[in-house]
Amino acid sequence: MKERLLGKISRIEATHPICVLMDEHERIEQKLAELRLLVLETDLSGASADTMERLKEVARLLLGAESHHRREEQVLFPRVQGRDELLGALKREHEELATLKRTLVGLVGGDCSASVAVTLSGLRQIAAVLVNTLREHIRKEEEMVYPAAVETLSLRAWRQVANEFEASGYCYFTARSAFLGCVRCMLNCPTRTLLLGDG
Repeated sequence: MKERLLGKISRIEATHPICVLMDEHERIEQKLAELRLLVLETDLSGASADTMERLKEVARLLLGAESHHRREEQVLFPRVQGRDELLGALKREHEELATLKRTLVGLVGGDCSASVAVTLSGLRQIAAVLVNTLREHIRKEEEMVYPAAVETLSLRAWRQVANEFEASGYCYFTARSAFLGCVRCMLNCPTRTLLLGDG
């Protein structure tokens, strides 16, 4: 997914707000793959403590992505023009995904207690819906919303986005170099051409 968007955007800075969002998507996708492996392709009836800890960490990371959704909704989406229906649907999906993630955390005992009671059929059902819904959600953002933003936002708008991202806060798993560089990139980038590659 990232390659398709970056293929459209030549020489984009790795610390550009869109790249930060896409890097977070990569981490989320890694955890979705792990969730699928742990829940949908493994017999959890006799799962080890290590497997359950891995499952808890996956659930924590997915729930920890709420600041990613908040930055999209409060900072990026309002600046994307002509996509109101799509953006409304994505916001509703954010709400649905938050509910699914909280349910997942509850099912795996997100508090990391030593004794974890898991309803396997419920866990498998929630995991399957979460994996499929979140993957499709990411695809829509990376194929429709992010390219629209890159094509229409000015350098000044991207500087505002970077500052507002910084003020809003990042996911605990966001690479420190990405969010520290986001504002620096936007402030120091001399031209829109350097940042977005348009002529």
